[in-house]
Amino acid sequence: MTENKIPPPPEKPTPHECCASGCVPCIYDYYYDALDKWNDQYGDNINKAQPNSAQRDDEEKSEVTNPIDY
Repeated sequence: MTENKIPPPPEKPTPHECCASGCVPCIYDYYYDALDKWNDQYGDNINKAQPNSAQRDDEEKSEVTNPIDY
C-alpha cells in the first residue's frame, strides 16, 4: 500500500525578495495564491492528521497577512 504524501506548503518569500515598489502582482500575491491552493487541496488532510491543528490554523491565519499596504 502506498502512503499519500502531502507536499510542504509553499515557502513564504523573505522580505528582501519583495522590491516594495507596488508591483501588481507582487511576489506576495503569488505566495498567497499558492498557499490558498495548497490549503484547498491539502488543508483538510493536515487537519485530520493533526488533532490540535485547528488552533494552529487560526494562529497561522493571523500571521498570514500581506505586509504591503496599497
